Amino acid sequence: SAMPTRQVFISGFWIYQTEVTNAMYRRCEASGTCSAPDQISSITRSRYYRYTEFDHYPVLQVTWVDAEAYCRWAGGGLPYEAEWEKAARGEDTRLFPWGNYVSTDSLANTDNFVGDVVQVGSYPQGQSPYGVQDMAGNVSEWVYDWYWDDAYATSSDADPTGAVSSPLDL
Repeated sequence: SAMPTRQVFISGFWIYQTEVTNAMYRRCEASGTCSAPDQISSITRSRYYRYTEFDHYPVLQVTWVDAEAYCRWAGGGLPYEAEWEKAARGEDTRLFPWGNYVSTDSLANTDNFVGDVVQVGSYPQGQSPYGVQDMAGNVSEWVYDWYWDDAYATSSDADPTGAVSSPLDL
């Protein structure tokens, strides 16, 4: 994480309690707004995205464009990195959603404990202070803004929106 840390103010916002599931994303695809994921399998499952037994598992291999399209279709938008971090860490300086200690197999699907994705919300003990599930582990998640390692050095102290373009584009 970036050092030194800096306190910022984040206005109220709404965020899903779980990762977007296959069933949720298929509704957006059926509406014609979202494209099918780049791959419809998971690490160990050739049958994944279109199969109802995986309805409550996270959608995989979705591009940033489709993630943002899904969020707009659902009435919102991708969170800014600062919003995502607040949802994951709360208002204290904890390192992980559950506290300051490294994950165990009861807190998150990390370090190849399982070898594939699991159903969303499978680790309630690892939830964030706001009750958001799977903020660490299971799958990678998109945020609206670009990663820029010193973005907070020059950003606002209130509702920072991060980098508006890739540092590689400069």
